[in-house]
Amino acid sequence: MTRKILIAVNETESSKFAFQWTLENIVKPDQDELTIFTVVEPPIQSGYYYAASGAIYVPSFIDEQYQKATDEAISCLRSYEHTLNAWFKDTPVKSEKIVGKGEVRDEIVDYAERNKMDLVVMGSRGMGTLKRTFIGSTSDYCIHHLTCPVIIVKNKQE
Repeated sequence: MTRKILIAVNETESSKFAFQWTLENIVKPDQDELTIFTVVEPPIQSGYYYAASGAIYVPSFIDEQYQKATDEAISCLRSYEHTLNAWFKDTPVKSEKIVGKGEVRDEIVDYAERNKMDLVVMGSRGMGTLKRTFIGSTSDYCIHHLTCPVIIVKNKQE
């Protein structure tokens, strides 16, 4: 039976550690389909320039920033795909790369639920209790809103 595994990634060391840990401990090349998933958050107010007379909205600037972030996300996914292919060079793993666009935690939950993932894996940033209380954490949100199992991988070095 094929397992569908979503690995949520970004450029952080904790994410890289979680990805490597998943390859070493979870992935079975002959029965798993991986989705390497990252999210680009829209630049909300970066298109405003402030002058003495007030704010000036510049949509082309927002589009440029969004495209730059998307290009960086694609590059990030290619790097993870390279790691995956190097790790399982003798037995390739079926995989796809997806860039979500929106709020990170919502995109992970929406994609995983829509695509009936069997497992979601992500790294932990190691936020302290106070910070997590005020701003929340992506992993905490996913644990409480996903219907599939979620593995949070904590980097021992953090």
